[in-house]
Amino acid sequence: MPNADAATVYMSRRYAVMFFGYTTLLWLSRHHTGTPAGRAICAGGSVVTGVMALLSLQGVLSGVVGPFAWSAVVAEVLLAVSFSRGWLRA
Repeated sequence: MPNADAATVYMSRRYAVMFFGYTTLLWLSRHHTGTPAGRAICAGGSVVTGVMALLSLQGVLSGVVGPFAWSAVVAEVLLAVSFSRGWLRA
């Protein structure tokens, strides 16, 4: 992060830890999409990754982040589609 102050770094780390927890929850529940809880988890994962993809796309198109962030957009779209399939398939 160029010119990031201490508060920005702190908040970035807090959000990173939160998303690590979400990742663990989503990964461990990936084979339980046939249950109501599994469908709810997939729905939440779909919303989170879909919105993250939109925000990443906005960042790339506005120039806030560099072209390297296209990989994040692609990964987040793939995750959103995968979670949507798990949510809607069950």
